[in-house]
Amino acid sequence: MLQKNQFSVTREGWYYLFVLAFTVSGAVLRDINLLLALAGMMIGIFVYNWWTVITALYLLQVNRRIPERICAGDLLVVDLELSNHRTRGDSWSIVVEDRLQIQKTAAGEAPRQIGVLAPRLGAQDTVRLSYRGRLMQRGHYVLGPIRLSTRFPLGLLRRARTYDVVHPLVVCPRLGVLTNQWLRLVQSDRVGSRQMRHRQGWMEGDFHSLREWRSGDSRRWIHWRSSAKKRVLQVRQFERQKNQKLALLLDLWQPPPADSQAGEVCENAICFAATAIEELCRRGGSELFLGIAGETITQLRGAASMGLLFEVLDQLAKVQGASEDRLPELLGASLGRIPRDAKIILLSSRSTELNDPQRFCEVWDNPQKRYLLQKIFCIDISSDEVSEYFRPDQTIQHPQEQIAAP
Repeated sequence: MLQKNQFSVTREGWYYLFVLAFTVSGAVLRDINLLLALAGMMIGIFVYNWWTVITALYLLQVNRRIPERICAGDLLVVDLELSNHRTRGDSWSIVVEDRLQIQKTAAGEAPRQIGVLAPRLGAQDTVRLSYRGRLMQRGHYVLGPIRLSTRFPLGLLRRARTYDVVHPLVVCPRLGVLTNQWLRLVQSDRVGSRQMRHRQGWMEGDFHSLREWRSGDSRRWIHWRSSAKKRVLQVRQFERQKNQKLALLLDLWQPPPADSQAGEVCENAICFAATAIEELCRRGGSELFLGIAGETITQLRGAASMGLLFEVLDQLAKVQGASEDRLPELLGASLGRIPRDAKIILLSSRSTELNDPQRFCEVWDNPQKRYLLQKIFCIDISSDEVSEYFRPDQTIQHPQEQIAAP
């Protein structure tokens, strides 16, 4: 753990030194013993303050505990643990300063500083501190480094020590509410969702019924109680359900002079996609594909699981809209990887007409991609149509980041 020490005289300390210098000058020039005694006491007080702040931070260690990821608007609680490894000597009025900054932040935006006070830290003792707040902007954040400082007891001198304790924090898009219309849309034309294949081969699935023994059946499928009743070997028959295949495409186009309204539309599209992926991964039994057209083209694919969900949320936390028309590039790169029997849904920040051979020439020249293009269901996030499928969470009304110590 890298430590950097800093030592400085406070503003009050400079005032004190000015008075001390005036007193010493008067005592020397006028040879006044009372002023010499007063100057000696003032020097002793200054030295005592110096020694106190020097030893206060000796053998102190600090650690931080935070969640790996949260959703925008959720309560963030950061736990700090401050330990004194000295065998004797307490530390008083220790200020723990933490720093929070979003990665790829706009130029000129300063990191946020959060301070927590530890009034007393005894020898061989540990105190636990915390601060909490809400981060309303999604993104990848960095917490740290941590700085300990003290001016105890007189505030004339200040010593600080910086600890290189850095932790990443992912603030995912805020999840909203999916409507029943969206659920019906996803489940409609669901290949394999209502078509059960009765398998009597080597793969097992959900129990379906009993049947007579056939050559090649496994002995572990035998249902002995039913076989004893019928005096004929009975085996369990299984049915297996095909996984749902869903491809979700996200078009984050913004007009060249980006305004707050266009940014809000893109944010709603990102929150919509995050909510849909979260619901599908929580249910499981699906094969998902996510394509994003933002500043870059991003593609993610896998079985619905918590691992895929975390990967998607981490990507959606940092994706940004773009003024370039990247939808043709997204379709050209994605349609070749999407299965023919997949349900394809396009979430776009604008009204999109896919029947344009010139704009989507790469797709129209490929018969397989052209077939999938005709299957795409488009949802315009900028219109009132989105309310039929998704409602953003409006429970948190504070647009600014709020971080405070309890």
